[in-house]
Amino acid sequence: ETVATDHMVTAVWKASTGWAAPELKPYGPLSLMPTASCPHYATECFEGLKVFRGFDGKLRIFRPDRNAQRMHMSAGRISLPLFEPAELEKLMVALLSVDGPRWLPKDKPGNFLYLRPTLIGTQSQLGVQAPKEAMLYIIVTFMPRMDSPPGGMRLHTSPEDMVRAWVGGFGYAKVGANYGPSLMATQDARRRGYHQILWLYGEQGECTEAGASNFFIV
Repeated sequence: ETVATDHMVTAVWKASTGWAAPELKPYGPLSLMPTASCPHYATECFEGLKVFRGFDGKLRIFRPDRNAQRMHMSAGRISLPLFEPAELEKLMVALLSVDGPRWLPKDKPGNFLYLRPTLIGTQSQLGVQAPKEAMLYIIVTFMPRMDSPPGGMRLHTSPEDMVRAWVGGFGYAKVGANYGPSLMATQDARRRGYHQILWLYGEQGECTEAGASNFFIV
């Protein structure tokens, strides 16, 4: 999870001028002021999707339109500027056209990389308000295969005093604030020999998700 490809895409936004032209640049640190909106008020949303090298030699992204649409929705939920889903798809494809051939070579089909588009509020001003400056960036990283742990995925039901998503909340948006508060329960479950939390909601114990995964029953 710590290794990224050679390049990233960035685009900056200001309320006064709108979105600037996106840039393809070497992967590297971001520069933020200590008073930037993101680390203080959780004005941050992101997506995660995989790109696969097919056995026919082609690169494929799974449902990028859905991820781009959800990021559009997430940004609106936390008062960040909206970025057109179709344009976000184009930027992801542009980045993969540069880094894909080297990091997913055709002689190693069946492998995948992880795309992480992220949008953060960057305005340097303390105060609870919608940021007037923001940055979109897209990186590509490695991720471990998490779908087939030995013996299958072991789930621990969520503690009674913790809720992952609730009616009127923001569980439907993919924002960082959804994840930090859930880590305590996940850490405790792993100490007990489980992999993830099966998050339940309401008096009927409705299933909402399993840790960082969707949950289906057949």
